[in-house]
Amino acid sequence: MKKSVSQMFSNIQNNQGTLQISVKNKNIKICRNILKILIFKGFIRGYLLKKNHIEILFKYYKEKPVIFKNIIFNSKHFFISYLLLCKLQKNYELILLSTSKGIITHKEAIFYKLGGFIICKIS
Repeated sequence: MKKSVSQMFSNIQNNQGTLQISVKNKNIKICRNILKILIFKGFIRGYLLKKNHIEILFKYYKEKPVIFKNIIFNSKHFFISYLLLCKLQKNYELILLSTSKGIITHKEAIFYKLGGFIICKIS
């Protein structure tokens, strides 16, 4: 799981710097769930499902990528509690967590009073 997610974020970061329109990634359920959140938050335009891969469509504003000013991806499993999440939320624009309710943002986790494993942080 972690390898496929880290590979997806690496592909996005590397290809957005060259102002490409899209990038291909493996079609894995966890990646699709993360992409749905990124679409909802306005970081990417969308994604297309192909036979054996996903094509991620980038979003630009004034010829600069909208997503990933600074992204921190944790290669280790790092659990964060609800209380610590409340303190940490002001430093980041978006924190994606893997919780008992699935993959959710930090604001949803605070609403449900949940902790979880950090997938990535975007500032």
